[in-house]
Amino acid sequence: MKKEQKKRIWTKEDKLKIIKRYLEEHISARELGRIYDADHSRICRWIRHLR
Repeated sequence: MKKEQKKRIWTKEDKLKIIKRYLEEHISARELGRIYDADHSRICRWIRHLR
């Protein structure tokens, strides 16, 4: 994270929305990271945690 960037807080609803798109629309975690400006490894962790 760059100095001028603030830490983003992800709500449970945000996480579930992203995971739902991953599962239902078959969008890769990397692409979802680009769409939502999130680190794809974080999205992968959310998915693993849910399963």
